Amino acid sequence: MANSFSSRQAVAIAYGFLAGCIILLTLSFASLVWPSGPWGWFKAPGVPVKDNAVQSICFALCAFGLAFETIRWWRSGRDAFAVVAGVLALLFFTNIFIIYFSKTGILISAALATLFLVRTTGWRLSFAIAISLLIVIAAATFLSGRAEQRLAEVTSDVRALETGSPMINASISTASRMDFWRKALDFIGEAPLVGHGAGSTKSLYNSLEAERPSPYGEAVPDPHNQFFAIAIQTGLLGGALLVAMWVAHFAVFLGGGLPQIFGQAIVLQAVLSSLFNSSLSQVTQGTLYCLAIGLLAGLIQSRDQTRAVVGAADSRPEQAQSRTDRVVSVAANCRTEGGRVSKL
Repeated sequence: MANSFSSRQAVAIAYGFLAGCIILLTLSFASLVWPSGPWGWFKAPGVPVKDNAVQSICFALCAFGLAFETIRWWRSGRDAFAVVAGVLALLFFTNIFIIYFSKTGILISAALATLFLVRTTGWRLSFAIAISLLIVIAAATFLSGRAEQRLAEVTSDVRALETGSPMINASISTASRMDFWRKALDFIGEAPLVGHGAGSTKSLYNSLEAERPSPYGEAVPDPHNQFFAIAIQTGLLGGALLVAMWVAHFAVFLGGGLPQIFGQAIVLQAVLSSLFNSSLSQVTQGTLYCLAIGLLAGLIQSRDQTRAVVGAADSRPEQAQSRTDRVVSVAANCRTEGGRVSKL
């Protein structure tokens, strides 16, 4: 994939992804403004397709990319483009908090916002952006009834975890994940090195449903954690390969260029989303990760190859001049030797 697309095609794909997310953003806010509208086909309130976790991840990535474009266009004097990009970035960021206050979305948004502030030059600009983001988060949270309800659930979940009774007092989301993770640790402990084999997750959870029923009321073939999803089937060796893959991908994007920064954001969101979901095993998240990693790595590879070609071209005139100097020197020596011969 990294060698199949040019830089222009990669940018076109990125704009296509942004256009799709803008359509989803418009529908999401439209359902908030017009609750009685024709939104019966939505997967959830304010979520037209897939689920809130996927939507939050996509919106967070769009806000992250648009924030950098806002600064770049503003500094280059393209004020109109900067204003449009900045407004869109704020709308994407606000939607994550005002529509569905999810743990995954909040964690990824905070991480990408931190990465953006770290990569932004100038502490005054970073401070102003940080204050603005905090104001947006506070306003979006307290102006949305759904966000307040979700925040109350998160607060009760934290208290339940502190008291040691998450299975009783926590919400269904937290209680189910605690159940999935505890059972997953038991499964990994039974076959720690090579796991139980591919496709064994559902049967393992079904085997415990009679004596340890799931809060969902049925066995779910997904531990809602990417490391556990791999380690149950392939053991700790498979889990180690997963971590090594993330480390290798992040190492590809070390640097300060925009492709490197966007690549760091992609890897970071994949790791964080994998804490609460088996994100890479899902079609949408897994495809998004592979496509983004391939395209961004291809951009970096293409840029490095271009620099190598330019560097080689710059060195050729010096080599040609060196060869010319050698020829002139030999010719001069020949003339000198010829003069000596003629004198003899």
